[in-house]
Amino acid sequence: MNNNELNRLWLGKTSNPPTIDEIRVRLHQMKKKKQVERFVLGGIVILTIAAIITIWIFFQPTLISTKVGIIVTLAGMIFYPLAYYRVIPNLNEFNEDSTSSVFLEALLKLKGREKFLQTKVLGAYFIMLSTGLFLYLFEYISKMDTILAWLFCLLTIAWLMFNWFYLRPIVVKKNTAKLNETIEKVKAIQQQIELFR
Repeated sequence: MNNNELNRLWLGKTSNPPTIDEIRVRLHQMKKKKQVERFVLGGIVILTIAAIITIWIFFQPTLISTKVGIIVTLAGMIFYPLAYYRVIPNLNEFNEDSTSSVFLEALLKLKGREKFLQTKVLGAYFIMLSTGLFLYLFEYISKMDTILAWLFCLLTIAWLMFNWFYLRPIVVKKNTAKLNETIEKVKAIQQQIELFR
């Protein structure tokens, strides 16, 4: 079914489901958002990797744990974007002439993939980053005064916990709500189409 058929169906509607134009706008917004996310993620990763390598070169760590920490952190920094680019489909393959059923199917697949990304992949990334950070910091913490070292460790752990238990759920909830809203709108269109078949 193409847009002309959907527009004809819309003329006979009795309720207020979303319009085709609203769905087109939503699709366009999602495409733009995902493109910006991909670009920003790539830029942040490149800058962070450059900073980590610069630290390694200029500070010349002596302990093997510090070097292993840097490598684990770099692996985590490379792992997440690669997983993100492979898991999240490219929404550019769906255009305004795609049928609502194709779009709905793609959104449901996207929802499942985002859930996998936000649970398994993000968990693995967080473990790699935390492990790398603590292995890296071990050399420098061991040279600190005991009280300062404990304070630094507690602040680092508190920051990691704040990110994992507070910030991550907020972002996940917000992204899931937006995706669910779009899915419900497309489902409303599907129901209207089914009524007129």
